[in-house]
Amino acid sequence: MKLTRRRSVFIAAALTTSLILAGCGSDDSGGDGVDASGEQASGDPVEGGSLTYVTVSEPANLDPASLSNSLITNSVYGNALYGQLLEITPEGEVEYGLLESLENQDNTTWIATLREGLTFSDGTPLDAEALKFNWDRDKDRTVASSQTVASASAIASTTVVDEQTLEVTLAKPTAQLPSVLMAINFVGSPTALAAGPEAFTANPVGAGPFTMDSWSRGDRMVLSKNPDYWDAPKPYLDELVIRANPDDNQRYNSLQAGEVDLMVGNNYETAQLAGDGGFTVLPAGFSGFTNLEFNFSKAPFDDPRAREAISLAIDRQALIDTLYGGAGEEPPTSILRDTSPLYDDSVTFPEADPERAQELLDELNADGKPLSFTISSSNNSDTARAAEIMQAQLQEFENLTVEIEPQESASWFGRLAQNDYEATIYGAAFVDPSPVIDTLVGTGSATNFTRLSDPEIDAALEQGRLSDDTAERQEAYATVMQRMVDLSAMVVYTWSPAFILTSEEVGGIRFYGSGSTPVDGLWINPDA
Repeated sequence: MKLTRRRSVFIAAALTTSLILAGCGSDDSGGDGVDASGEQASGDPVEGGSLTYVTVSEPANLDPASLSNSLITNSVYGNALYGQLLEITPEGEVEYGLLESLENQDNTTWIATLREGLTFSDGTPLDAEALKFNWDRDKDRTVASSQTVASASAIASTTVVDEQTLEVTLAKPTAQLPSVLMAINFVGSPTALAAGPEAFTANPVGAGPFTMDSWSRGDRMVLSKNPDYWDAPKPYLDELVIRANPDDNQRYNSLQAGEVDLMVGNNYETAQLAGDGGFTVLPAGFSGFTNLEFNFSKAPFDDPRAREAISLAIDRQALIDTLYGGAGEEPPTSILRDTSPLYDDSVTFPEADPERAQELLDELNADGKPLSFTISSSNNSDTARAAEIMQAQLQEFENLTVEIEPQESASWFGRLAQNDYEATIYGAAFVDPSPVIDTLVGTGSATNFTRLSDPEIDAALEQGRLSDDTAERQEAYATVMQRMVDLSAMVVYTWSPAFILTSEEVGGIRFYGSGSTPVDGLWINPDA
């Protein structure tokens, strides 16, 4: 199968169709629990001007291998500096950016072809050698994030065929390579990267729509239009300013005050307030959930009774009602939304059963194992608050002690990687469940922080990865769901809230992958 130049190929049999962007006055919630409202600026894009974009977190550095590519992280920095190799839209279409095409030979061998004449902002070529350098480097745990390493490790080897063409051999065959590439979508100049991480972060070099003028840590990054961007006349903006603030309310206050033009929202209640206040609310358009997951490899959750007890003790509906002030959705019944062609309603997460939970806690106590554990989480305001709500619910039970430990994001993630936790609040965001669910619960994955290893799950994940038949893939993920329920692997308590909130002056907003927002098409009309 070859996906060709500038053409969107709909792969409904392979990809999850999730939320639909409804930014033009639609009454549909798109599955996000908050109605999309308002309108983007319409008409022809306006060239020029400056736009301020406030996101959730600031990256530790600007190495393309270390940047996460989802809305509720720091993908905007990567999209601005490096652009996109390709995009998977919320409707399940593959659209090409720096890549011209991606051809599947036999699920193990793929051919990646770059556009002709691409250059980085330092004038060096973005050719097949540069792409090989980046994807090989993405496997290096000393420079790359765990998510990047996990995706890059799906590639066993790469071979330069010619200046534009790279042959990719996979470690495991898959029919879902575009989804795999979402985590390694950013490419930097090999020449600039060779100068070392400190020098590169001071002067990042990519082939994206913007180049960095300055970065005041903890304040803002100022970027200017790249005049040599491949997709002229984009970018439309002369200047992009990126700010970061982990507090959703503070980001919204800045939007209300006119200090920023566009914000990332990760709270249902804030999105509802913004819609009621006349702002445009656009759901990001991906499947994703947030969960409390258990560490199977150490006490107390190496005991399945402990996992089951907490799974049945937490009232998920009460949790999200408190967390989002009643603005959120009902708790997920599955790891897939019912809008997905792969959804199967025959397997669902269990409802709270406090009586059975207490029986299990009493049984553990009688065996000399009273349940005591700590919930680790990032210091994201909603995540930390969810941990507090869980703690308040669980302290009502006897023979149970729960502590919470919110931490700065990098420290928290490092401890997960080092297996230094008992339970944590984590999440998954995806268009297609492969490879994200593979990395979440597949044996040996760098981001399988549960340390869960189950042959039935692994076999089902392989079926979901290799097949392009909807019925076969639906069956595979139903098996994954059933085993997750049987093993009490995690408490999935909410769909991931992810929105763009903005005024009607801003146009050109689009999403791909895990809600990532390209910035080359953004424009602003102060007269709107």
